[in-house]
Amino acid sequence: MRLNATLLATLLLAACTPDAIDANLGGADPAADALDADFAPPPPPVPASMAAFAVGEIQPGSDVRFTWADLPAGASVQVFATSHGVGAGPCPARFLGDCLDIVGPVSLVATARANRPGVATGLFRFPAAQPGGVYTFQAVAYTPSTGYLFSEPYDRSTGFGFCPFTYMPVCGVNRQMYDNDCLANIAGTVVRSQWACP
Repeated sequence: MRLNATLLATLLLAACTPDAIDANLGGADPAADALDADFAPPPPPVPASMAAFAVGEIQPGSDVRFTWADLPAGASVQVFATSHGVGAGPCPARFLGDCLDIVGPVSLVATARANRPGVATGLFRFPAAQPGGVYTFQAVAYTPSTGYLFSEPYDRSTGFGFCPFTYMPVCGVNRQMYDNDCLANIAGTVVRSQWACP
């Protein structure tokens, strides 16, 4: 009985190899192989700079901090805002055919230059008379060697943000420690690493 169980297990394992499965299904399927060949390769990964953009808490009449990390040193940065959300946005001639991903009309709210570690940060004044709601921001960076780089659109609602009391310290690109990533986000700082700053 033991020999039969061993023989059966060996036969089952042999039947489950890829070659055996292809043979059981009649071999390779040329139509399926052609279909696989037609698929485009996956898009390249999004550069870190695309995801490393943050805008701080918005209070009418107050200063708002923004940060964009992982940029080429010396890149000039412009920050645009709209209350119309994400979509096919304007294509200014100076962007050489590239377009914003936020719906117009858009406003230029701030400019900055990336420092040597590749971080651009600054403040802009949110108008006191601006109505409350959700505003979408997008930053554009430029260097002669890289051309234009666009951040992902970033939504921020007016009013005070609330964060949990969870203590999970993070270190911002400004080398300041925050009790959690939510507090760093409200401050308009990109998180560089988990735990306390070195």
